[in-house]
This record gives sequence, C-alpha cells and structure tokens, in this order.
Amino acid sequence: AVTAIRITSFPTGATSVVINGTSYTSSNWPSGGVTVPTDASGNPTQTITADPSSTTGSGSVVFSFVAVDAAGKESSNTGTATLNLTGVTVSGTVFNDVNGLNGTPANTVDGTGTNAGGLNAVLIDATTGNVVATTTVAANGTYSFTNQPGGDYKIEITTATATVGNPAPAVTLPSGWVSTGENLGSGAGSDGTPDGILNIGTISANTTNANFGIEQPPTAGSGSNSVLNPGGTTQITVPANTFTNTTASSDPSPGAVTAIRITSFPTGATSVVINGTSYT
Repeated sequence: AVTAIRITSFPTGATSVVINGTSYTSSNWPSGGVTVPTDASGNPTQTITADPSSTTGSGSVVFSFVAVDAAGKESSNTGTATLNLTGVTVSGTVFNDVNGLNGTPANTVDGTGTNAGGLNAVLIDATTGNVVATTTVAANGTYSFTNQPGGDYKIEITTATATVGNPAPAVTLPSGWVSTGENLGSGAGSDGTPDGILNIGTISANTTNANFGIEQPPTAGSGSNSVLNPGGTTQITVPANTFTNTTASSDPSPGAVTAIRITSFPTGATSVVINGTSYT
C-alpha cells in the first residue's frame, strides 16, 4: 500500500509552501525533497498550503511527487498535483446622478451611465493603499476588473493615471463634475461619504454594482427689479423673478434647479422675512 509521497522539487507557481507547519521557499527546499505520509490512496494526511506567485487571479501551482510504499520503495513515474487558480471579477457603473441621494427613491446611487468625458476606475489594495489594477470607464459608465485575486479592496474613480504597484492617485473628476455618492449594490444605500472612493471589503467571489454617482452642479442666475421704497419698517415683497430675470438659474440636462440658498444677509436691508421667518 502507498504510505507516503515524496514531493521531489519546489512547486512551480508558488512563492512559498508550508507542509505540516514547516515553511519552504525555493531557496531552502531540501535537495532530497519532502516526504509526506498518506492514506492508502496516496492522499496526504498532513496539511499542505501554498502562496501562489501569480499576481492575478489565474495561474496554477504544480507539485511533482513520487509515491512511496510500506517497503520504502518509490514509484518509477513522477505524478503531478495541479492546483488551478481562479480570479474574481469586480464591476460597476458610474452614474450621472442628477438628484444625488435626495431623489426618489431616496438614498440611491442611480441615473444615466457616464464617464463624464474621461474617467478611470482604480482597484486599490485596502491594506497597502497601492494600485492593484486600473481600467478606463466606458462611455456608458460601466467598468470591470477581471481575473483578480480575492482580497480586501477599495475602488476610486479619477481622471488621473494610476500605476499598478504604486500608491493610488488622488480622486479628481472632470472639470465641472462633483461626487454625489457611492454604494455597493443597486438598491438604496450609500457609503456615507460622497468622495469618489468606495470600500468594497474582502471579496472571494465576483462582485457587481460597485457604483458611483457624480453630477454637474447648477449655475446661479441673477436679476433686478425696481420697487417703491415705502420708508419706515414696512416690508417690500421681492418679486420672484428678481432672482432670474437677467439670467435664469440652470442645471445641466437632465437635472433641474430645485432651490436657491441665500448665502448672506442681503445688503441694503434692515430685516427680511422668508416664508414667515424674520431675519436681521
């Protein structure tokens, strides 16, 4: 009966292997190989682990071995044990999300896919901060990283060029665009910080809907009207078109202006009343 195998050489496609708690690399692999006890079918009864040398998801680790019987005799042929490696795919969409997280449905990253004229998606090792892969965002907003090893990742979108192995560049969007949110999933939810970066956590299977929302902010209009000054403390009604009759406020299509924010107390006024609330 087969009682052991002798792994004759350091496995190809591996950086290191651990056999029964002992770690080996190509530099300390014994010249006579490593003998591992087995059951009668030749299956090792000691734990064997391997660190693949492949930096992508694909590849293989191959062990070459001979079988050993109870008399200590070895097989004349060499067997191989092949561990095929597979990768994961990470994909998502960049949306022109004109209502951000405030629309209907609320707290949702959605809209029309876009690359805003030029965006890259960058896959980042969340532990080291270094770039693992980079790809161009398509015109319809989609992007995909294929054949990646499982790991703890984050993704960013940027106009900058990223180099694999180097620290990730800063997030920069095309001129006139801002981030509105990010979410892992197609339903309601966001990561809470609209900044062009999405942590996707540790993955061991294909991951979809790593989505980003961006949009072009509106442009404020201006206007002017003439009204009689009644004197004293009498309030003057400000015609609504005073804010727009010279230039209307606008938002790039398909967005729409939904409000204005008066940024400071109006010059030339003693008090103002807005929707029943008085301010000085």
